[in-house]
Amino acid sequence: MVESGQSENVVYGLYEDSILPVKNAGQAVFVTGRHIVETGIYLKPAFGHTLGNIIIHVESNGKKAILSGDVIHHPLQLAHPKWSTSFCINAEQSRFTWLSLHNEYANTNTMFLPAHFQTPEFRRIERDRNTYGMAI
Repeated sequence: MVESGQSENVVYGLYEDSILPVKNAGQAVFVTGRHIVETGIYLKPAFGHTLGNIIIHVESNGKKAILSGDVIHHPLQLAHPKWSTSFCINAEQSRFTWLSLHNEYANTNTMFLPAHFQTPEFRRIERDRNTYGMAI
């Protein structure tokens, strides 16, 4: 319960509810750096937003996809690539990670699946000069 005048923490109880049971059951795997889950799926650090933030790379039958997690939060960040959110623990590092990812995959056939865009939102990244967009 929140006392009057206090704001509620949006992630209240998240660790205890969703992470600790997995860890206590021995099902958590802690990794550092790039980690291969299995053939065609690997994790890559995505520094800046939160500690331990990752990007999931998936490859199968010559097709590639990126599950971007918390690297980008809103489509406006495509048009304004230097914008960060107030939730980033290191805004400059977060921008660097975001721009590196987009520079690497813009105008390729790699599908981009941002976690925070409205569903369903998965497309290729397109670059036009200094801005980005999602291909239709």
